[in-house]
Amino acid sequence: MENTSNLTMRLSKLRAIQEIIRVLKSGGQACITVWAYEQNLCDEPSEYLKMRRKKRNVQMNRRDNHGRLRVHEGKEFTQPDMLVPFQNADGSRFLRYYHLFRDFELEDLINDVRGCIIEKYFYEQGNWIAYIRKT
Repeated sequence: MENTSNLTMRLSKLRAIQEIIRVLKSGGQACITVWAYEQNLCDEPSEYLKMRRKKRNVQMNRRDNHGRLRVHEGKEFTQPDMLVPFQNADGSRFLRYYHLFRDFELEDLINDVRGCIIEKYFYEQGNWIAYIRKT
């Protein structure tokens, strides 16, 4: 059984997809792209991994205020929910939350939403990509 936090997050993702479908005209299409947990699928490193080649593969022990999320500082992801350091063009730094989708996770979510079909689903450069159409 999933805990309430996981259920809440799943509902949020479902609502986001439902909203995409709601704003599309009948027959309209959308492309949904999400960051993949699998950054090295089929032995081909993603652009993200290539960019971070020189980084050590470690996860920092720093945590958010609630003590739940790890800060990603390495190359390989160790859990599907991470805080990732980000730096703006002005040099300001902050942590961004990312949910990293596992294979078929996005597809399963879309299949649970009525009123749409998946026309194409694939992995590309560290992302899961779904082309959907409103029915």
